[in-house]
Amino acid sequence: MNVVVSIHDVAPATLHRVVRLRDLVTTTIGAAPVSLLVVPRYHGDPRWDESSQGWVLARKQTGDEIVAHGLVHLTPSGRDGPEFSRSGPVDATTALMVARDDLRRMGFGVEGFIAPAYGHPPRLEKALRESGLGWWATRTTLRWGGGGRILPSVGLGASTPLRRGFSPLAAKGTAVVAARSAAIRLDLHPPDLDSRWGRSHVERLLDTLVEQQQRSPITHAALVGGTLAA
Repeated sequence: MNVVVSIHDVAPATLHRVVRLRDLVTTTIGAAPVSLLVVPRYHGDPRWDESSQGWVLARKQTGDEIVAHGLVHLTPSGRDGPEFSRSGPVDATTALMVARDDLRRMGFGVEGFIAPAYGHPPRLEKALRESGLGWWATRTTLRWGGGGRILPSVGLGASTPLRRGFSPLAAKGTAVVAARSAAIRLDLHPPDLDSRWGRSHVERLLDTLVEQQQRSPITHAALVGGTLAA
């Protein structure tokens, strides 16, 4: 039994909160690999300062997994959210190529992909299968060229007061339902620690998912069948 801990929306603009989340994972469950979902041009800004780039590189060297998380994390209308839609103007093949090239140029290397907000239309799936990436994931599955496996996700929601109040109960329910799954993913987002309730709920979810069936923290790549080359 395994659990994949993913931290979404990693970029210079979010790094101060990402670092807090990453530290909280270590404090709560000890030394464990984390999947860092990096957005190379977050909200359209391609600039990466040396400190932000250095932190991600250091985390990779200690065993964390670097995952491409879209290119800009913006909807076609310019709002934060899924940049890939069924009929939007974004060319999935080009976006994948640019994102991968950006991450490799910064020395991160990447063999996996998760779409912003899990916006995963059929045309993105087709582009991924032709991209040469080692794996990609949706909200419920982990996929690769030769197959796939169930990988349900659990996460909090901190974007609105309603979601802050409801999402811990929803996350707990999802964790219970998915308890028999051989692997499960915990999705953490920078805003999860922006309120007083956030830290305690993140800690509780981490404890629950690790203790559930005595799960071992693992990366997406290891679930595909071993560490993939960068």
